Amino acid sequence: MAVLVLAAGLASEPSAAQEPNGAGEHLRVHLLTMGPGDEVWERFGHNALWIRDENTGDDRVYNWGLFSFEEEGFLLRFLQGHMRYWMDAMPLDATLREYEARNRSIWIQELALTPAQRAELLEFAEWNRLPRNRYYWYDYFRDNCSTRVRDALDLVLDGAIRRAGIPPGEGTYRWHARRLTQNAFVIERGMHVLLGPRSDRPLSRWDESFLPMELMALLETVKVEDEAGDPTPLVKESRTLFQAEREPEPAESPGFGGGLVGLALAAGLLLVGSAGLKGRRRSWFRIGAAVVGGTWCLLAGA
Repeated sequence: MAVLVLAAGLASEPSAAQEPNGAGEHLRVHLLTMGPGDEVWERFGHNALWIRDENTGDDRVYNWGLFSFEEEGFLLRFLQGHMRYWMDAMPLDATLREYEARNRSIWIQELALTPAQRAELLEFAEWNRLPRNRYYWYDYFRDNCSTRVRDALDLVLDGAIRRAGIPPGEGTYRWHARRLTQNAFVIERGMHVLLGPRSDRPLSRWDESFLPMELMALLETVKVEDEAGDPTPLVKESRTLFQAEREPEPAESPGFGGGLVGLALAAGLLLVGSAGLKGRRRSWFRIGAAVVGGTWCLLAGA
């Protein structure tokens, strides 16, 4: 759920001339959702807000998932789970070209915001782009590119998305993390080992919208009031802009057995097997049990 900063280009810096005029009649707001990619940071998908000014033709994609390996201290912060991300705006054409080149699906939802809400959202996004406001400490599940998009929309909708997200979701943080990384064995096993018990609590649909695909689905259930005060679906129109040629994301999480249980059983069998042996053979069995058991303890302890 992140975007490695490449050479796609950025929109011009925020300026007073680009602030909304307060009416918002000339603005259109869309949620862009991108499917999974090949890299580790692309496995969970991505999303961004596209705001178009019909008067000027200005197309800006506000992206909260930017990071760079070149940042000082990146590796240490990555290992600590304390990574600094930032947001910025990018041209629409460059954004679409980049995701198509990476063979990642792109879906678009036009949102039925009132003119005042569209103006407020643009004002917030431009404020968030300012150098003093654009950086934040990334959290895989609770503060990422998708939750930032969700929260910006919920802010101008006076909590309509949060209210729609009260029903229970489908899984847990662990369930979703393992589901989406199961085709990368080392990553999936590592996440399974490292996630603690808090990752096993049931999630609401609001919680699950840390995933871009889940946020896209949640917005389809949201009802808002139009300018006349009548209830209307938040999503006016949904379209597929680009369909990737890749397998769909897994629908189920893998089982919870596997490698760690196998290590524990192997260590136990080696110890039991050494009981009837003597001399050097017994020593080798016990050394093997110590290596296997130590590996298991290292992983479980981490």
